[in-house]
Amino acid sequence: MKLSQYTIVEEVDNEILLYNSVYSAIVLLTQSEFHDLQTFINNDNLEKTELFSYLENQNIIVSDEIDEEARLVSVANEKRYNPSQVTFTIAPTMNCNFSCFYCYEQGFRQHTMTTETAKKTAEFILKNVLPHQSLKVIWYGGEPLMGLNSIKVISEIIMKNEKKYKNFNAEIVSNGYLLTEKVAQLLKSYHVNYAQITLDGDQINHDSRRCLTNGKGTFARILQNIVKTLKYIPVTVRVNIDRENNHEDVIRLMNSLDNFNLLKKVGFYLAPVEDFDTYKTPTCYTSQEFSKEEIMVYKSLLERGINIVAIPRTTIGFCEAINRDDYVIDPNGFLYKCWVHIGKTIGRVGDIYTGIQLNSVHKTFTEYKFFSKAKCSSCKVQPLCLGGCPLIRMNTGESKCVSYKYNIEEHIKMASARLI
Repeated sequence: MKLSQYTIVEEVDNEILLYNSVYSAIVLLTQSEFHDLQTFINNDNLEKTELFSYLENQNIIVSDEIDEEARLVSVANEKRYNPSQVTFTIAPTMNCNFSCFYCYEQGFRQHTMTTETAKKTAEFILKNVLPHQSLKVIWYGGEPLMGLNSIKVISEIIMKNEKKYKNFNAEIVSNGYLLTEKVAQLLKSYHVNYAQITLDGDQINHDSRRCLTNGKGTFARILQNIVKTLKYIPVTVRVNIDRENNHEDVIRLMNSLDNFNLLKKVGFYLAPVEDFDTYKTPTCYTSQEFSKEEIMVYKSLLERGINIVAIPRTTIGFCEAINRDDYVIDPNGFLYKCWVHIGKTIGRVGDIYTGIQLNSVHKTFTEYKFFSKAKCSSCKVQPLCLGGCPLIRMNTGESKCVSYKYNIEEHIKMASARLI
């Protein structure tokens, strides 16, 4: 037996915390138990106790013969090519009522889906899902609520054909400005069970970064809409982190959420602002810098009695772009593998009218190799990122490490506090 190459060992309050990044297993041992485990690993003749059998079952320890990296790739490929769920990311419009400086869709805001295209989109989806598969739709944009009619048309057709799939659920990525109580009720009836809304810092910072196209602020109205939306749909607040919106701005945002009694009612998602071409834009943090900002935010929440740090889970299936049967659909019915390509001719892999094209772009994504052997093979958090964003690696030739690489020890300590 051997300690799994993906098991991280960390001392916590004179005890030993063991975490496996493939199976998200987390176990706390006494110093004595950990000493016995080390002895067992180094001596093949010792009897396997109940504890050691449990650790093997949790994949904390594994057989010497197991090629763990090969097993990880096999499991990931099974999910890519034989999925139990198919996901369609749909942009009912590329129009947006905001003018965000970091938006990578600038220049593509010209189209809104027609009713006829919406109907054809629903037909395409139903042709490409099997009865045993779950169907997931992500409403994206632009600002998807500016194309609400298409959301209605597509959802209603899907819901009328429930025998075509196992079950149906949807999510929406919205700026939140148009997400009124009435709209939230409607979305719930269309199986939307999750809304991601972005707030970048406190009101002053947010309104300078995420204003309306006429320059007016949006923060106050979004907060009011979140309060009403929570009656029907869970909301996660996404905060885009860069050098101009750092942990201090996020902490000020927490104060605002607290004033609205929202701090303990919403989820938090901290995301680095990405440059998908070079990831060297001056305002963007490196992954190592972002990892420090991330931990400072989590610690600030802990001081308020809020622990949102979950046990890190493997990202097998994390990127729809590399999954064989997942597609992005734009307002004109063109198909893409990655939503960053939306509106760009170079990223197209067919359309809803003539079907999927197995072209070079399609092949690049569906045959994508998960990680760089040279950079990733010895990394204990490899299962948490599988080599990072595929598009960044395709564009730069490098795997961009995720923040877990630099803060996993602190992360699992905080996560374990919720369980132990």
